[in-house]
Amino acid sequence: MKRPSAAPAALVALVALVAVAFWAVPGPAGGARAEYVFFYRTVGDWAVICSRDTAGREVCRLAAPPPVQGGARQSLVSVTEAGDGLAVGVRVWAVIDENRPLTLAVDGAAAFDARANRYGEARWRGRSARSLIGRMKDGRRLTLSYTLATGGGAAEDLSLAGFAEALAIWQRRSEALKP
Repeated sequence: MKRPSAAPAALVALVALVAVAFWAVPGPAGGARAEYVFFYRTVGDWAVICSRDTAGREVCRLAAPPPVQGGARQSLVSVTEAGDGLAVGVRVWAVIDENRPLTLAVDGAAAFDARANRYGEARWRGRSARSLIGRMKDGRRLTLSYTLATGGGAAEDLSLAGFAEALAIWQRRSEALKP
């Protein structure tokens, strides 16, 4: 008699563990935080993850690549809420040249430049974020370009297939968390 495979359950457990670990990476704002993931959905290269931290705060994130693909990438692109609307953020794990801009381009055009901080993070807010998100909703490919501290250039491509759907899911889930 054939035994049922434990592979599907192990895969789900691994994805959940990677998702929590991916979002608990220490950053400039403080150390790692424990989170309980209560919503996780991928659409193409984009993931919507909603979690609750140990203080009871609930937040949803929209980011690419999804955590299960994260090991092969050197960066993370995210959409978050900001005081004046939405913001697009980038985090590059490679050591980059802080004096050179990070560039996001949609379909090889419409380049958006920003200076990264010493942690490899950059943000677009306000009008530039709205314009970038609008182009991302209609685009097919997002290219992140940056200069490494060693002087060489680097670029990463993300598919924008499913971005508009993932953005709509993220907006609905984020709105549902508001009091």
